[in-house]
Order: sequence, then C-alpha cells, then structure tokens
Amino acid sequence: MNNKLLVFVLILFVLPVVIAQPIQDFGTFKQSTVIDLQQVCGNSSGPCDLCNITSFKSPNSTIIIQDKSMTKRGYDFNYTLNVSQTNSLGEHIVKGFCKAGNEFEVFTYELTINKSGFELSTAQGIIYVIVFVGGFFVFCLLIFGAIKIPWKNGRNEEDRIISINHFKYVKIILFCFSYLILMLIVSIGNDITGSFLSLGGASGLFSIFYLTMLSATFPLFICVGIFTIIVFFEDQKFQKLLERGISPE
Repeated sequence: MNNKLLVFVLILFVLPVVIAQPIQDFGTFKQSTVIDLQQVCGNSSGPCDLCNITSFKSPNSTIIIQDKSMTKRGYDFNYTLNVSQTNSLGEHIVKGFCKAGNEFEVFTYELTINKSGFELSTAQGIIYVIVFVGGFFVFCLLIFGAIKIPWKNGRNEEDRIISINHFKYVKIILFCFSYLILMLIVSIGNDITGSFLSLGGASGLFSIFYLTMLSATFPLFICVGIFTIIVFFEDQKFQKLLERGISPE
C-alpha cells in the first residue's frame, strides 16, 4: 500500500503540470488600434521558456489569430495585434499556454473592443449625462438669445437708418459660442454611445457629426470673422453719416 502511494506521489511530480485558470478581464480597448496581449509567467527557477497564443476569437467565434508565439522579455511575454485584427466590436476571447520546463500553465482572458476605448462606470456615466443635459440647456439658451437679439440697425418710417445696433455683435458671439457648445455635446454623446456596444450605430453617427463640425470649425470662424469685420466697417461708415446729420438708406 505504501509503495502504491509513493508511486502516485512520484507521478504527480514527474508528469507535466497543467493549471487551468478562470477567464480574466483584460480590459477595454478602442476599435482599430494596436493592442498588446501580455502575459507574465515564471516560477521559483526563473521565467517560463515560452508562451503561445493558441487562439484569439471575435464575438461571433471567428478565429482572428491562431498558434502564435509570444515575444519573451524576462518574465514578460507579449503579442501585438495590429489594427486590422481589432476592428470587430464586442468581447473577444484570448486563449494560450506557457511552459516552464515540464510545467504548463493555461491562460484564458477576455478583452472588450468598443468605439471609445473605455468603459464608463456608473459615476462616470452620471457625470457625462449631467454635462450632456447641462450643455444642451446652455446651447438652447444661447440659441434663444441669439435669435431674439435684433440684427438690423434702427430705422425710421422712411426706412432710413437712424441708429446703429451694436447688439448685432453680441448676436454673432452667441452663435459662435452655441456652435462650440454643440461640438461639446456631440463629443460627449460620442463618448457615451461609444462605451456601450449596443449603441455602436449611434456612436458612428455622433462620430461623423463631430468630425464634420471639427473640420468645419476653422474655415467657419474665419468666414465669420471676415463677415464681422465687413459689418463693423459698414456700421462705422453709417455712424459717421449720422454724426453729420445724414440718415443713410
């Protein structure tokens, strides 16, 4: 009986040891970006001899990579995914193993790929929603004020200018600020929808809208600036005529 127990103990030490690990969360990453799959492995004798990725699967179980060796650097092992391998949204499963002498360690973890590259916590989500709603409220106030402020100069019954309306410049400023606030709202909306896989389509719309507004910002403000300068010099001309007692048309 003692001999059988001794043989059993020897078999446990001689045969390769396989350790099955539970699925771990590797984190959240942005779509179509470079991602480093990393693994740390070693024992009392030193670092592992090798680590391999046996499979990297997309949410629909499509195998994106298979049987790839990880680059070794001390106890750290790494395999880099390129942008063409990270364009599918959802939870991906990474499986692989590491070997140290006769010992094997199996690893499995999942990583999430979304539009934004991060996952909102409850507190962050609340803050984003508050800023989004607050920004929309400010945007509405700016637009309301800009619409209500008159643009034209004061005129008499003969439709001749009798006073210069300087509030028109406030109107221009309010419209400019409302544009910037709208950009902030769209950016926040893009971050919120990009953090939820079920809202990927909405995130795409927000992203297109934001990039369009961003690319149009510089030329738009240049045009507004030139227009404001033209209006200013025109008002200056009218003001000089009014000072001379002439009511321009």
